Amino acid sequence: KMYKIRTDCLGDQQKFTGNYSTIQELLDEISVKYSKYDITNKNIILTYTNEHGIETLIDQMNLIQKNVQWFDIAIWDSCCMCLNPFGITPDYLPCECSRPNCDYQYCNKCVQSIIKYNNGKPFRCMYCAGEYQNGPEQNLLLKNLLWKQFIVKYNIDLLSTLDLPRTLSNDILCRIIHIQSLVQTLKNKFTTIPPTISLQIDEANILITNLANIKQRVDEIILQDKDDEMNVCLENYKNEMTSENNSQLGSKFIELCELLLCYIKETEFEKYFQSLKNKMQEWENTILGTSETFQPKVLDLFRAIEKDLNQIIIPTIPCKIGIIGEISSGKSSLLNRLREIENDKLVEIHSTTTSTILVSPTHSDKSTYCSLEFEHVYPNGKKVIFVDIEGSTDNDTYLKSGNYFDEIRKANCDLYIIVFDNTFTDIQHKWQNYIEQTLQRSCLLVRTKVDELFLNTFEEDIGEEFDSISDDKYRELYQEKIIRQIRSKVSHDIHGELLSSNVYLTFASYYINKRNKILAEKLFSKFDINKLIHYLSNLPLNLYEQRLHQMALCATARVINTCFRRGYVISILKYKIEAGILGIIPFADLFAGYLGREDIRQTFGINDRSRFSNWFNGKSDTFKNYLKEFDIDMDENGLKTSAFKKTFSTNSNIKDKGKNFTKIAGPGAVGAGAVAATISDDAARALIPVASGTLRTGLAVGLFAVGFVVTAGMCAWSAVSNGKKMYGYLNSLCDDIIFVCGKVILKIIQDNGQTRTEWLNQE
Repeated sequence: KMYKIRTDCLGDQQKFTGNYSTIQELLDEISVKYSKYDITNKNIILTYTNEHGIETLIDQMNLIQKNVQWFDIAIWDSCCMCLNPFGITPDYLPCECSRPNCDYQYCNKCVQSIIKYNNGKPFRCMYCAGEYQNGPEQNLLLKNLLWKQFIVKYNIDLLSTLDLPRTLSNDILCRIIHIQSLVQTLKNKFTTIPPTISLQIDEANILITNLANIKQRVDEIILQDKDDEMNVCLENYKNEMTSENNSQLGSKFIELCELLLCYIKETEFEKYFQSLKNKMQEWENTILGTSETFQPKVLDLFRAIEKDLNQIIIPTIPCKIGIIGEISSGKSSLLNRLREIENDKLVEIHSTTTSTILVSPTHSDKSTYCSLEFEHVYPNGKKVIFVDIEGSTDNDTYLKSGNYFDEIRKANCDLYIIVFDNTFTDIQHKWQNYIEQTLQRSCLLVRTKVDELFLNTFEEDIGEEFDSISDDKYRELYQEKIIRQIRSKVSHDIHGELLSSNVYLTFASYYINKRNKILAEKLFSKFDINKLIHYLSNLPLNLYEQRLHQMALCATARVINTCFRRGYVISILKYKIEAGILGIIPFADLFAGYLGREDIRQTFGINDRSRFSNWFNGKSDTFKNYLKEFDIDMDENGLKTSAFKKTFSTNSNIKDKGKNFTKIAGPGAVGAGAVAATISDDAARALIPVASGTLRTGLAVGLFAVGFVVTAGMCAWSAVSNGKKMYGYLNSLCDDIIFVCGKVILKIIQDNGQTRTEWLNQE
């Protein structure tokens, strides 16, 4: 018998049949079917409800029964309301609708927002309409799975094997640097630190101090050779790393790092987009308050981002440069060299000031547990932000190749440096293709540890060790030949094919030993490091424009996801929803669906009135008139709804330029809209007058003719009655707004650049 499996991911049901021998075969096929969700076979979570009604993880095929008509499996990815991925911080913990056959997942932030501001009414699931007073409960299975991932990510298992004093001292130092870096990055982004963030920084500083004291004691044990006291220090270290409220080893360190990372992610919004921030706060107060009027309007949103962009001088925005590669490939050492740090051992472990120069943590094994940012100003005044991205390894169950793409994406850099210390492999090709083709970002290739390669090649070709030759002229006679040979060798991949990009050679290690000591003293041993620094300190202007574009688009997407996508759902859930009188009318679900779509457009301010009313009265929409002022070319076939139909001039040559915008909407946004909105709004309008009898035709035409504005209660009925279709349209429309906003932001930046150039030329 074959497996007969039915899967569900954000409302999209698919069926799979086959003789799958391993869970990996099933995951591969599922990832193809659900590729529109930005899901890979490395980050899919499969669960089923067992005979006791308990949700259970599927990690092997023998858990799936063959003797059933269809075996139901759920696939979890992100919150079904705001589309943010789940995490272990309080806001992003996964919560689950407890109604049978629903099980939809919400983040804790969405749940608490609805409960707090729903005027005492029960929580209502947007998908199944089930009501319960306290809202969905935390999904302990997913929460535990997340914790397992973070335990591996932060290398917590290592704490149980630290039985050597120097190894323990190095591990403590590495984690101190992580916290120092996150705190310093956060402080540098604020002029006045908000109280909530200040409280977390105080907790981080306390942890830094306590860890530094433990390290100091370990170092004393090393000097005094008192290994018998090691166990006491190790236990103190474990206790300090673990939260009082969570017995999971390392929980305090992990939770603190993840919270600080969340705050860092939000600070660009606070610092550069004040008008947008003020609008968001104003709208949240109305959405989450007692008002029954939906205040957010797209015109106000676009004008706010336009105002903010007009106040930003592009070169003052530092570009982000991500360093990626396998663990122990020399990423962190290279980063320290690029920051012009001459000694990576000068670490002030007790320092919590913003002026302290922090080094990127280096270690013989995994040394970077989360993305760390290091701001650097070159002598010419150009500022960049280096991002030390955790290393990839096939032995790491969390950062296997599929999930490493996600780490690359989340770093959201303008330029990526792929670091490799051996032959360029297939997976590194995939990283490069992903960066250049999918993310459409720039990429540099850097071969590290060239000292070893140089010394080995020299000995093989010349027959003598480099440091055994005392005659400098004799060395110089061959060194250029060896370097040319090395350049040719590293410029080809594992299959002997020529790489598409030039490769920078570097000897970045700070560890000088007997073998490389003489080489390190030679001027040429720097290889291409100065050339690379020169490029990074003189990045082209388009990278700065790209950084500002990404920042503005992410900030706008945040407002759209919070105030429009989630805010609209919260607003309509304030009403008591009844199935109502339209249920007796044939095809009323299409009718209510169309009215719901029209109401969403008018509520958001995309349309001032219905399209029929515009046509009948010779009117036009204020927001669309605003958009036309930018004279933007856009292929409307790339939009998911017809909300912006005939708003832009069309140019098929630019069809693919905005394909990355939907990724900023959040994982699941593409899928939720594409799957749920099975019938377009125009198709619904066309079907209503002609689908059946006179009663329905007269009612529909009459309502449209007078420019009928649907009530909020009716819209709420429509949203639940039409279920996933209605919610899917909301998602699709929000995706389209983000897409259009990306085009407008780009045009504003380009126009400002042209104005700046004209002004400089006049000077």
